[in-house]
Amino acid sequence: MNSKDLFAIALGHHQAGQFVDAETAYRRLLEVENNFDAFNNLGNILRIQQRLNEAEQMYRQALLSRPTSPEPYCNLGLLLAEQGQLDEAIRLYQRGLVLAPDMAAMHFNLGNAYNLQGDYQMACQAYHAATQIEPNFVQAYCNLGNMLRHLGSPQEVLMVYEKALSIDPNDGETLFNLASLFQECGEFDRAIERYRQAYAVIPDRGLVALVHQLQMACSWSDLEALSQRILDTVEDASFSHEHFVDPYLFLCLAKPTSPAQQLKCAKIYSQYVEKAMGKPPERERIQIKSKPKLNIGYLSSDFHPHPIAWLMAEVLESHAQDNFQIFAYSYGRDNDSPIRKRIVEGVDVFRDVKSLNYHEIVKQISSDEIDILVDIKSYTDQSRSDLLALRPAPIQVNYLGFPGTMGAEFIDYLLVDDFIIPEQMQCFYSEKTVYLPGCYQANDRFTEIASEVPSRAECGLPARGFVFNSFNDSKKITPRMFAIWMRLLQAVPESVLWLLSSNPSTIRNLQLEAESAGIRSNRLVFAQRVDRPLHLARHVHADLFLDTFPYNAHTTASDALRMNVPIITLAGDAFSSRVAGSLLRAVDLEELITYNEQDYEALALQLASTPGAGRDLKAKLKANLLKSTVFDGSIFAKNLEKAYHRMWQIYSVGRSPECIRVD
Repeated sequence: MNSKDLFAIALGHHQAGQFVDAETAYRRLLEVENNFDAFNNLGNILRIQQRLNEAEQMYRQALLSRPTSPEPYCNLGLLLAEQGQLDEAIRLYQRGLVLAPDMAAMHFNLGNAYNLQGDYQMACQAYHAATQIEPNFVQAYCNLGNMLRHLGSPQEVLMVYEKALSIDPNDGETLFNLASLFQECGEFDRAIERYRQAYAVIPDRGLVALVHQLQMACSWSDLEALSQRILDTVEDASFSHEHFVDPYLFLCLAKPTSPAQQLKCAKIYSQYVEKAMGKPPERERIQIKSKPKLNIGYLSSDFHPHPIAWLMAEVLESHAQDNFQIFAYSYGRDNDSPIRKRIVEGVDVFRDVKSLNYHEIVKQISSDEIDILVDIKSYTDQSRSDLLALRPAPIQVNYLGFPGTMGAEFIDYLLVDDFIIPEQMQCFYSEKTVYLPGCYQANDRFTEIASEVPSRAECGLPARGFVFNSFNDSKKITPRMFAIWMRLLQAVPESVLWLLSSNPSTIRNLQLEAESAGIRSNRLVFAQRVDRPLHLARHVHADLFLDTFPYNAHTTASDALRMNVPIITLAGDAFSSRVAGSLLRAVDLEELITYNEQDYEALALQLASTPGAGRDLKAKLKANLLKSTVFDGSIFAKNLEKAYHRMWQIYSVGRSPECIRVD
């Protein structure tokens, strides 16, 4: 049989999806001659079967047999990019484009590689080139819109997404991204509409985003059923599953999730991250028992007016300069705020890395010889935790931003206290736990509070009546907790519920829910968003803070306690549902921690209905705050330093991470 017939047989099997027979035929042909198409096509088959080393050999053979063909440059680049070898993939794409500058797929793949590196400017140029060559390239328009969200105005992004949908109105990715854009712009109703359309096309991604948006809008009609589908998705998923649920959105579900479910969700996501980022470079283990100074790096996008900055400022200022050199790596916005200036001045080295791609940030951290890298963003919004998969530091820590496990082999430690994670629950956290004394949450003595307190009338509150308060983000308000709050309003005459103002859609939906529960909507008072000092000062008018469940108040809880507002919390099994309890324990008010809905409601009603109970509780809290160190960032920094020294001792003698308890 001649080579032409052998190729025809191989191609026939290939096109029919009969890969075993196709591989046999291609290999028979290659025994006869070095056939470019056989090398290339066999590489494609092997890549589909995840036989990546063999696929790479075939693509390289194709390059050798026909170095002027752009196709193997594209295929080999795609293979290497999937393995995280982005620099080499980019070089191959660029060489291929010299041969075929009008190959839209090559421009598109180049854009994807730049995107994975975090180089949004270059990615934008590559996607734009692909659309110029192929005007109906929907994926290129979609990805171009994503890049412009980093670089351009929302209106420009909207035009690009709408262009993609004019070509294919049912493109799931574009529908999803357009919904996300509407969400960012505060157009919640339009976001929900587009997320529902996306869910119909790409149910794996669309479902989680839809549920999150429904929670933000407090639109609860089908929330229970949709949330259960997300739980089922995680429960049914295998660790080879191609799709994942965002771990942060999973924590935020209105339907409680268990620590075991959260661990599984995070593990699946972290494995996706590791695959996307590729193997980290080999690191030589340092065998020294001590160093004059440890280099500690803090990684975040939140070094601006943000809860993380408000909590961490004094800690960053207080680290002992004799024993530590403190680096801050910021990839968020710089709005020239006082808190930003304070952090810049409070650390030894402040690096703004937002314009760098992932590999450049890793290189910077490595060149700074960071010993311990603390990710205080983790899997929350705008995270760059992916870069930790490349191991820029020998010891890597998950802290503060994400109240749960990252499920990742590239994260060594998680900073907690023994209320946040009781010892019997350690098995549900992939990191080794570091138990800090008191409360795990950092805080700041020097938080500014406005000296002039607005009146009740200026806050929109009635002249008299008990003020229930919950300044939590709207996505934390669940139907079950809101129903309890409405029963409390029903039972306590003239009381009001003081919430933080949010999106108009959210306010409207909560008012409708109140009316349906028999509560006049004007008994919900929405506090306008103001500068933090004034926001803290107005807490004086709150009588009792009602915590949310299953995702507790975090910074919001410490704000309330700082301003002498007692909190009733419902503690569950998961980290995210135990934060307010940790704070209450730190101020010796454990009697305000409940463990089921019935006790939560009964305690709130008792305190609101018993004359003098609220006053006595506030007096106790005020006295306890004078004795507590929960708001002393300098003491917290000293405890952190003990933990860091212990981590380094364990590492430097060649042992794997261990659970640590700081006295």
